[in-house]
Amino acid sequence: MDKLRYILNIAIIALLLLTVAVQRNEKVLGTPVDQLFKPAIEDTLSPITELENGSIRINSARIVKGVSGYGGPTPVHIFIEEGKISKVEALPNSETPDFMDYVLESGLLSSWDGLTPEKAIEHKVDAVSGATLSSESFKTNVNQALQFYTQATPSTSTNPFTLKNIIGILVVIAGIVVSYVAKKGKWRNIQLALNVIVLGFWCGYFLSLSLLVNWLSNGVNLAVAMVPLTLLVVAIVLPLVGKKGHYCAWHCPLGSIQELAGKTRKQKLKIPVRWLKYLNYVREGLLLGLLLIMWLGVGFSIMDYELFAAFIFQSASTGILIAALAFVVLSIFVTRPYCRFVCPTGTLLQFSTTTKSN
Repeated sequence: MDKLRYILNIAIIALLLLTVAVQRNEKVLGTPVDQLFKPAIEDTLSPITELENGSIRINSARIVKGVSGYGGPTPVHIFIEEGKISKVEALPNSETPDFMDYVLESGLLSSWDGLTPEKAIEHKVDAVSGATLSSESFKTNVNQALQFYTQATPSTSTNPFTLKNIIGILVVIAGIVVSYVAKKGKWRNIQLALNVIVLGFWCGYFLSLSLLVNWLSNGVNLAVAMVPLTLLVVAIVLPLVGKKGHYCAWHCPLGSIQELAGKTRKQKLKIPVRWLKYLNYVREGLLLGLLLIMWLGVGFSIMDYELFAAFIFQSASTGILIAALAFVVLSIFVTRPYCRFVCPTGTLLQFSTTTKSN
C-alpha cells in the first residue's frame, strides 16, 4: 500500500507541475495546449521570408523541433544579405534570464556573421562555458535552419555519448553503489566531492523546478538531458526499494557541498526541536507559496533562482552566488541548512516519499 500511495503521490506531483508548465508556456511536451485535442494542422506559413530590402529572414521556430535549452526552446531569426549572414537574432523564449543574458553577452550569436550559409553550416562554434545547454540549443537552431535554407537534409541527431554525459552517468552509478556498500567514511566523502566537482561545477547537472517544468512543457531531448533524466529516474525509483531521499542525500551537488563544509567543524549549533518543527513548516510553505503564485500565472521567474544555479557560476546572478556562499558558510555551523529549511525541489521530492527506508 505504501508503494501504491507513493506512485499516486508522484502522479499528483507531476500533474501539479504540469499545470505550472501549461500556465508558463501554454504547451505540453512541445505541443501547444490549443492543439492537444485537435487534428494536426499543417503549418502553411513559410519559415523563409524575403524582406522589403531584398534580404532573407529565416525563422528557426518553424523548422527546428524538439531542441531545448535549460528552460525551453531558443528559436532565432537568421538574416541573410547578399548571400551572407548579416545577423542572428534571438526570438522570445522561456530560457532562464541569467543564462540568456550570459549567452548574448558572450557574442555567440555573432559567430556566424559574414559567412555564407554553406560555410556557416561547417563552421565549428564552441559552446559557452557556464551556459552549455542554452548555447548548444542556439547552435542547433542556427545549424538546422541553415541546412533547411540550403535544402540540405537537417541533421536532427545529437550525440548523447559526450565525455560529460559518460562521466556524469558514472558518478550517478557510483552514488548508488556507494550508498549500499559504504554509507560513511572516505567513500562517502569521495562521492560527495564527485557530486560537487563533476555534477555541479563541471557539468551543471542537477534537478530543479525550472528543469522539470521545462521538460513537461517542451519534452526531453535525451542527448542533452541524459544525466539529469537519469538523476530524476533514480530519485523516483530508489525510494521504491527503501532508499528514501536518495537523490538529496547521495547526488545533489548543493547538498553535497554543504555536507562537506559541515565536516570541517564537528560541533554544530543546537537548534531547539520546536524551532526545527517551525522551520520545516516554513520550507513546506515556501514550496506551496511558490506553486500557488505560478498556478495564478505570475512569478514564474522565481523558480529560476533556486541556488543550484550557483554551480554554473559564470552565468549565475550575483545574488544567487552570494546566497549560495552564505548557506555553504552557514552549513559549517548548521547541518545542511538549505536542504533542511529552504529547498523547494527537495521538499517536492520529500512530499512524494511515503515508503519506509531500510
